[in-house]
Amino acid sequence: TYINKGRCCRVYEIVDNDGHKRAVKMGNKEAGKSLAREADILQSISEKGGSAYIPQYYGQHGIPSCVAPKYGVGKVLSMELAGFCLSAVAKKADGLGIRMTALYGVEMLHGIQAIHKMGLVHGDIKASNFCLAPIPRWYHHLLIVDFGQSEFDAEPMDQHHVGGWRGTSLLAALTVHRHERYGKGCDLQSLLYTLIDLGSPEGLPWKDSISKMNADQKRNAAMLAKEKFDTQWIKEEDSTLYPQIPKEYRKFAQQCGNEPDYGIIYSLLLQIATNPGYGQLPANAAPKATKKLIIQSARINIYA
Repeated sequence: TYINKGRCCRVYEIVDNDGHKRAVKMGNKEAGKSLAREADILQSISEKGGSAYIPQYYGQHGIPSCVAPKYGVGKVLSMELAGFCLSAVAKKADGLGIRMTALYGVEMLHGIQAIHKMGLVHGDIKASNFCLAPIPRWYHHLLIVDFGQSEFDAEPMDQHHVGGWRGTSLLAALTVHRHERYGKGCDLQSLLYTLIDLGSPEGLPWKDSISKMNADQKRNAAMLAKEKFDTQWIKEEDSTLYPQIPKEYRKFAQQCGNEPDYGIIYSLLLQIATNPGYGQLPANAAPKATKKLIIQSARINIYA
């Protein structure tokens, strides 16, 4: 069963010979290098005991017969089947709102911090790369997926990642636009952009203006908009700009360096989640069991 696709890859749900549901990911010719990198990273994590925040990896296998021919290139990656991605949850709920987005942000940050502790930077943080965990693992309710642009801190980055492009134009960190080395802070800056985009009906301030541009135009326009955002809204604290964005995100942005204080970011997200001034929690933003687990994880009373 077809699940999702990106520019170069597709994900299918299959049933293996033992009757277990699995996810398989395969790519076209353009995906060869990133898919091989993802396989190496998932295998390395698996050999170290895996992670509660990453789908369990089962290895590489041959091409299933159900696959579209142009995606039947090389091997496919087999892994644990996760639930809906966060962007799908938001769409189904007709928006998450600021407070529920901040709660999801707590769980997203748990996962990001966990991979950072392993010396891994993700490289493409966005809502569609966080998925609801399957029921047997619901004590951690979001899993991080798609490690095709990831790197371990200790290994030298190749030219594609040092001087080239990674991530999504809308959400990529300024470091990426400036062709500087990617680090932990870049994942956090992309998380900040993701939370602003999910929490506001208008999305990010530069979202609409770049939506119809080609790839190069998007990157250039997004960089200029992010530099303005960084200078005027974050550093100069211009309160007349972007009043729809919680002011706590300014302090979040200050932690987007390569030695972040995750505790400060957790605290800021919980301040947003518990502030009734940021609106009501939407009743349909998450399944009841999932919402309960988020609340328990954060150990707060979000209905204050």
